[in-house]
Amino acid sequence: FANTCMFCDYTVGRGANLDEKPPSYNTLGDVFRPDVLKTIEETVDHYDAELRELSLDIWNHPEIAWQEKCVPLSPFSPFICRPHTQYASRRTHDKLVAFISSHGFDVTPHYLGIPTAWRAVFSYTSASASADKPRVIGVNSEMDALPGVGHACGHNLIAIAGVGVALAIKAALEKHDVSGKVVLLGTPGTFGYSAGESSYAPKLTRVHVS
Repeated sequence: FANTCMFCDYTVGRGANLDEKPPSYNTLGDVFRPDVLKTIEETVDHYDAELRELSLDIWNHPEIAWQEKCVPLSPFSPFICRPHTQYASRRTHDKLVAFISSHGFDVTPHYLGIPTAWRAVFSYTSASASADKPRVIGVNSEMDALPGVGHACGHNLIAIAGVGVALAIKAALEKHDVSGKVVLLGTPGTFGYSAGESSYAPKLTRVHVS
């Protein structure tokens, strides 16, 4: 995808071992499965209204990197947040955790001790599971806004896109009886910070707006 983000530091996390190969499987079978694609499309359509509502909520309450809650800089700048404010509430984190928890995922809030990071996991074992190691798919939901301009880079969309992908994979695993695991990471502090994303970036599926 085109790199349209002026503020993103794409050198962060580049020290990771990029030569690491994914596990091999006995067979990939038929790569293109119209029935699976249909399930994915139907799932995304089913959650369309909920995902849009979630995206707009994140858009209307932008939180910069590591900031727990958006505190307006002034009454005249309601969407410009004061940096480094410390409040008990973490709106974006809490909203996403509550949403994905309500859809059958095992969620770890404040993942790895990072106050606004989270991890959601769904595993499915087929009734006819073989001895092969099940596939694991990692997905990324970025959440942070830019200082002074809010979600100009569209992380409200990237956040819900990650959620939508995870929900679609979950539905496909269940409906088509395929063993596997989907891991969705909520990563704060992605604009030039070495947030939870840095060590995972080479291994995650991410949707970026352009």
